[in-house]
Amino acid sequence: RSSDLVSLLVPLVALLTLYQPSAPLPPAAPIQFSGTAAGNLTGSVSTAERDSTGSCCEPGSPGELAAADWVETTLKPFDPSPRRIVFATDLPWQSQPVPMTDVIAYRPGHSREIVAVIVHRDGATPSDLAGTGILVELSRVLQSVPHDRGIALVSTDGGTTGGQGAAALAAHWPLASRIVAAIAIAAAAGAAGTPLRIVTRPGTPRGVSPTLYAAARQSVSTWYGSPAG
Repeated sequence: RSSDLVSLLVPLVALLTLYQPSAPLPPAAPIQFSGTAAGNLTGSVSTAERDSTGSCCEPGSPGELAAADWVETTLKPFDPSPRRIVFATDLPWQSQPVPMTDVIAYRPGHSREIVAVIVHRDGATPSDLAGTGILVELSRVLQSVPHDRGIALVSTDGGTTGGQGAAALAAHWPLASRIVAAIAIAAAAGAAGTPLRIVTRPGTPRGVSPTLYAAARQSVSTWYGSPAG
């Protein structure tokens, strides 16, 4: 399931970063994404997040914050100097503010515009953990994808407690205003047979580009084997 998901994400990210609004869609390039490698990376981040008691992945926990270090290190081939956003969040069930951190790996393009791929790092379910493994493996694939727009690979905190990390990215990353499109990877390790859906959130009155929407549906059918809802 994770392999299928990213197989369609890779040409979609490539389409988003190739700034050719009046040109026909480029042919699909060979995809080198490895589902096995992403699975192994998922196991690695799970190990990195477990503390001395064996607990895993709660936002702000020592293990989860240590996993941010792991993510930063593994993203350095894509961006030698990933940026950290450190902040604290008040949660109703916690007596004190919860420390959180985002990790952002950014590779500039010729254009000032940026496409972001966003994955939350917290959470103990397979769907939560698989996203981080996918993000790191995706960073290896995208190193060789030609792009006019910049690419930001973002590992956020607080994805299971209200999206505080995504809000911190928008509020505190100096380049956030240049993000023109974002792909959020969620529920990447759904059970077999789970249907794929395309959820669009247009930021302009005209809505999502029909060309982009058609390309996304085509990618789903090509790589997943069945159309998306």
